[in-house]
Amino acid sequence: MAWAAPASAGACDNALNPVQAGWVWTYRTTPGDTRKPTSTYTLGRAGAGAEFQEQSTGAGKPVNTTRFSCAGGAQTSLTPPQLGDIKLTRAAVSGVGIAAAPDWKPGASWSLVWDLEGRQGLLSGKALITARRQVLIREKVTVPAGTFDAWKVRGNLRVVGKLGPVPLNRDLGEFEEWYAEGVGLVKSSSSYSVTELMTLKK
Repeated sequence: MAWAAPASAGACDNALNPVQAGWVWTYRTTPGDTRKPTSTYTLGRAGAGAEFQEQSTGAGKPVNTTRFSCAGGAQTSLTPPQLGDIKLTRAAVSGVGIAAAPDWKPGASWSLVWDLEGRQGLLSGKALITARRQVLIREKVTVPAGTFDAWKVRGNLRVVGKLGPVPLNRDLGEFEEWYAEGVGLVKSSSSYSVTELMTLKK
């Protein structure tokens, strides 16, 4: 992976989701369906000014790049979600994906909203996808990389929209995440899978 200069402090600097050129996080994902194999992937981040890129890749898979914008440590994804074979024709984002570190306290919440338009064959559609997160407590969590004092976050995804005449109003599921200062995400859990930090190489 080739990286730009480190992102400037005060824009993307966030101890709960560090942006550090050269750092490499390795995660293991265990599917909820025990018939499916576990997998691993690596992730790195670097940027400049008020933006950064996050690159991740797994064995035999292409590199996936996600762009983020930053303001005062708060981070927002600029890369729209994939919606199967729907071809996006418009994508606008608002809100925050990862709140600035000083804002993390029990009960704090934030949301990221995608306003999307696209086509699937002859059908056109519109949708609002909202990812909401709320901080619950600070607790110890143990993963292969070690034991961390982490913030536990609960989140949910919801879509409201239409594809042609068909309504798309539904909850896409809940999830829980644990973030440790100076490390970032150490664990995430949903009904589909559990992802845990294996190593962090600085």
